[in-house]
Amino acid sequence: EQAAVVAIGRALAAWKMTADAEGYGQQTARAACFARRLPEVAMVDTDPLGHRLTVQFTSGWRVGVVPVEDGVAPEATPGLSALGPESCP
Repeated sequence: EQAAVVAIGRALAAWKMTADAEGYGQQTARAACFARRLPEVAMVDTDPLGHRLTVQFTSGWRVGVVPVEDGVAPEATPGLSALGPESCP
């Protein structure tokens, strides 16, 4: 689950849109889509203006996720579970 949090944070930082509310909305929506593809993620709440996500795992652990800007692709995170098919727009 910790690897998933880092990968979701990387996903949140990976897609640079614009610095306005619409851009943050698109960015958090794409990161939420990435998070929902992880099998251990039960629920994702987005906060585009706060530029963060709240993720609840199937274990019950709930955590706030902020952007992780380290230049590593989200899918390249060590220990990450296999991603499910992309089903978000």
